[in-house]
Amino acid sequence: MCKQKRTTSKQISWHRLLGLMLMDIFKDSNFRVEMEKDLTFQEQYLDIIKKSEGQPLKELPIGFPNLSNYNLLTYKSIQEPLSAWTLDELIGYYTMYRKHLSPSQKVTAIKLRANTQVCPYKIPRFHGL
Repeated sequence: MCKQKRTTSKQISWHRLLGLMLMDIFKDSNFRVEMEKDLTFQEQYLDIIKKSEGQPLKELPIGFPNLSNYNLLTYKSIQEPLSAWTLDELIGYYTMYRKHLSPSQKVTAIKLRANTQVCPYKIPRFHGL
């Protein structure tokens, strides 16, 4: 959900204005406009490895090369295989987390990691890899 800054009398809330305009356009149609919709239907959890003060590891664990300042992780066991949907979710979490940190945060400061116990053989076919 976007948090709008408080506006002074001279500022125009363009996002709200667009929403009101769309509500007017779609009034009495088979579409409904919902402004600032909270999309958290259930709590979402994500594992994060964040760089901090302390001694660097002499050797990184297998599967974790080139750690960045922020590393978002998803793990799928043998009962829950890694799929294209899982990767789409991870990208969505990346977007939310980046907004949480700062919209100006460098893209290279955040890396995505997907770990699984089985080979994700269906993903290349669905994503054209």
